[in-house]
Amino acid sequence: MSARNNAAGRRGPPSDGPGTARHLTRGQQGYGIGSALLRSFLEDIDQRSPPAFLEADDEGIVVLYERFGFRVVSQEKILGVDTRFLWRDRP
Repeated sequence: MSARNNAAGRRGPPSDGPGTARHLTRGQQGYGIGSALLRSFLEDIDQRSPPAFLEADDEGIVVLYERFGFRVVSQEKILGVDTRFLWRDRP
């Protein structure tokens, strides 16, 4: 499965589904907040049955996402930023 361009020309999930954005500051990292948010997000997604799609531009967050079953499906530079697109099938 790969990402696709949406109507605005931005990368997006292969199907039109619910979306959400989360971001932690450096000072909030390392306390399990991101894992808790991701766990809650995935519980909600898994109840509705769709797969999950994420974008990441930080290697550290890619490692976290991979621990939760995501895999990098594509990668590209966007405005000079190395961006990874990750996919997770419903378990």
